[in-house]
Amino acid sequence: MTEASSLLRIVNISGGFVWHERRDCSNPRLMVSLRSHARLAILVLLLCAPSGSLVAQHRNEKRVLLLFSDYGQRTEFLELFESAVRAHVSGNITFDEAYLEGPHHIEEKSYLDSEAETLRLRFAGTKLDLIVAAGPAALRFTVEYRDRIFNGVPVVFTAVSSDEFAGKTWEGMTGVANHVGLGETIDLAVRLQPDTTAVAVISPYDPHWLAATHNELVRYRGKIREIDFIGPPGPELFEKVAALPPHTVVLFDLALNPGQPPLAGFDLLDAVAQRIPTYSAWPNLCLNHGCIGGAFEEKSKLIVQTADIAARVLSGEPVTRFLSYASGVFGLAWIGEPSGIGTSRSRLCHPAPRSYTANPRSGSKAENTSLPGSR
Repeated sequence: MTEASSLLRIVNISGGFVWHERRDCSNPRLMVSLRSHARLAILVLLLCAPSGSLVAQHRNEKRVLLLFSDYGQRTEFLELFESAVRAHVSGNITFDEAYLEGPHHIEEKSYLDSEAETLRLRFAGTKLDLIVAAGPAALRFTVEYRDRIFNGVPVVFTAVSSDEFAGKTWEGMTGVANHVGLGETIDLAVRLQPDTTAVAVISPYDPHWLAATHNELVRYRGKIREIDFIGPPGPELFEKVAALPPHTVVLFDLALNPGQPPLAGFDLLDAVAQRIPTYSAWPNLCLNHGCIGGAFEEKSKLIVQTADIAARVLSGEPVTRFLSYASGVFGLAWIGEPSGIGTSRSRLCHPAPRSYTANPRSGSKAENTSLPGSR
């Protein structure tokens, strides 16, 4: 076959396939015209085709969904987590964010179903490389709906209690579970105010944490009475707390959000702490709100540990190689003056690092050891 009788055209080079077409080119003018069009087509395709470096860069791009139990977690988590992940993973990383509406809807199946459908539509056709579930509500949501909306996507969880999720494992999921210093916070309150005769527990209806609080207070049976205020924040709750008898301290476990009506947000905590000595095992419910103190986890270290695991997953390590573990790194924070509520005082920290691991595949009991690569 001669050049005058046929012409090979190449199209869609950038798309990775070649299309052959044979044409009768016995007419010289037609042959010249076809050659000119062929050269022009090839030139355009070469100019439009992405360079090898751009293709490689695209392949290295990662996409991570950060799913928070409530919007309040965002501020203290995002900047440190994202910078720590980027420091260990090469290439571009896109972080998407999604939020549940706090504890008030975690038991409503219609709300959770609606959120699942919203996320499914939002990320339809999008390849996610990792989901980070922050908080117990986000973890439960991910466990329930992952196969429906994020099938096969690895999950790293964080900001959950090792007490609440002890012994629970899920395929393709790993993360950091921290110790909540509930008992230590109660001990701190009794130590700083030895004349305490009652502890008022302000909490949502959460069977796990109510039982955990009760079990800790049982240690003081006969000396300290437990008074429970269960329900949403509001003026009515504040009036009940304000009427508490002397020698009572408050253990504040009720999650709050900014931008709420009067005495339904953090102003409720501020008002309570101004009247009654208040303690909490959650730093966001204590720091900067007049609380005297509590036993807090070292949050920055937990975030960095979470970022380390996330970076390893994004770098290609299979999740099945990881061991779920809990980091019980916490210290007592005495930030108020027991005898003069609201007066600032130096912080006393007593770190007590403890790491636990459990093999999610064997279901073995936790061992007193550290995950390789963790600090």
